[in-house]
Amino acid sequence: KMLLYAVFFKCVDPVLTIAATLAHRAPFVYPLAQKEEADKAKQSFARDLCSDHVAHLNAYESWRVTGRRSESYAYRNFLSHSTLKMIQGMREQFTELLDDIGVVPRVPATGRIDMRKLNENSDSWPLVLGLLVVGLYPNVARVDPKQK
Repeated sequence: KMLLYAVFFKCVDPVLTIAATLAHRAPFVYPLAQKEEADKAKQSFARDLCSDHVAHLNAYESWRVTGRRSESYAYRNFLSHSTLKMIQGMREQFTELLDDIGVVPRVPATGRIDMRKLNENSDSWPLVLGLLVVGLYPNVARVDPKQK
């Protein structure tokens, strides 16, 4: 459901990653001797949004742009390289499924999926978070960091 809404709202890329982490698992690893450092790394990916899903998304995106250095980047940032590769593969599978049901636009000249058109609104955090809520409803909770 979340992916279909993402297509409609042209916000596919971040939702593909979040859906893949929900379907598989989180990309973070927690070595016993370095649990505190691993927690800090995860928090840095979440930024100030206090969201595991945002942390997963930002971790994947930062790993993806490292290219050939991705394995060492994953190790330094307490990320599982194999899990990130699995997430990458699942994103491709989800895109193929959306294509199979005919909901993704294609570039007329090449016939390829028009990812640019599918992601016109992918930089809108309020939209990404809204799609997450719609996709997970009724399993949604809000944490107030000001309360203990």
